[in-house]
Amino acid sequence: MVSNQKVTRKKRSAIKPLKVKLFALAREVSGGKREIELEFERKSVKITDIKERILQVYPQMKRIPFVLAVNYKIVAERQPNDNHVNTPNMYTTEITAEDEIALLPPISGG
Repeated sequence: MVSNQKVTRKKRSAIKPLKVKLFALAREVSGGKREIELEFERKSVKITDIKERILQVYPQMKRIPFVLAVNYKIVAERQPNDNHVNTPNMYTTEITAEDEIALLPPISGG
């Protein structure tokens, strides 16, 4: 017996791009943009993935010593086995489009 049921394929859900806020010299390097969007094929990524993508899109950022902050906390560049409990780790922290990401270059002032 042959069934006349329609076979439907699941549509691939669109993954929201990650938005990264830019400040100071990083804003200048990006042509004055306050924010950039980065697209990934996964719903969550690590900070190392974000940093790598930023440097691919804006290779001139390599000359700026910057850090990334997620939800108002600077993400530490340390190995996964370090025991700093309160600081997000760039190798293990999972980031999604719902997180607020900021690229923070050195800022001077008086």
